[in-house]
Amino acid sequence: MKLAVFRALASKANRLSESSASAIPLLQRIQDCASESSCFQGVELSSSQISKTVIDQCSSLNVQVLCKLTPNDTDDAFRQLDDLSLKLSKVEEKIVGDVVRLVVVEEPLVDVVSTTTLDYLSDVLPVAAQFMETHPTIGKLKGERNAHGNPLDNHVLGVCHRLHQRSVSQNELLCSNGSETLQHIMDILDVFPPTRLSLDTYISSILETAVHGKKEEMNAWDLEPLIQGIDHFECEGWMNPRDNDRQDSFHEQVWNWQKEVKVNETYASCSAAATAELLRDYFHSSIG
Repeated sequence: MKLAVFRALASKANRLSESSASAIPLLQRIQDCASESSCFQGVELSSSQISKTVIDQCSSLNVQVLCKLTPNDTDDAFRQLDDLSLKLSKVEEKIVGDVVRLVVVEEPLVDVVSTTTLDYLSDVLPVAAQFMETHPTIGKLKGERNAHGNPLDNHVLGVCHRLHQRSVSQNELLCSNGSETLQHIMDILDVFPPTRLSLDTYISSILETAVHGKKEEMNAWDLEPLIQGIDHFECEGWMNPRDNDRQDSFHEQVWNWQKEVKVNETYASCSAAATAELLRDYFHSSIG
């Protein structure tokens, strides 16, 4: 199994189209990722940074793309998925499948305040499924299969969701309650089993603390839906868990399960080369 680390270049202004002038340094940064000295296998881009020119450039340089959407609200998530689909439709589907590995949709912060995650996902998941039906080659190279050994359906693999921490009992952001965040995510995976997840460093750390804190209460089967539902880690500021004498980190559990089911590649993103190198060293030492 291969770890593909993406260099985070995603523009915060997802809804604004970039001018040709501003796209020039983006193409140069993509080319930098293709250099022999680069520790990145790809780039993380926003929908506004995606174009036929960019995809073709990545294809010619053998650079992979992770597309990150950061919508303002649920309706904006619909618009960004539709916009991305339209842009990718202008590219040959085989090239799309070879270049675009994953789409990550971040839960809008405004919806964290005004609605529940389940309500948000009940609206967004069908749109994401429609996106995947239009672009069935995205996610195929990961090689993940179901319990019967068959490839996961097009409407499951290829789009994952970065969710924010919430309380189980109240519709509010969590600061550090790992147990409630763990229960919240497990409830989501129980209600919407096709949900694929992207976890940032903060949620990963508090989930890991919760998992270790509940180790006597929980067995591997309890955590299986969570372990199997993670496609991507955002690793900004990531620290080697072995620096804290922890030998079985949450990342390691996910990666070892993916290796066991013969996944071809797994995904992480960060902006610093030092973090990417640390991730790669830890990954290779963890799964052998």
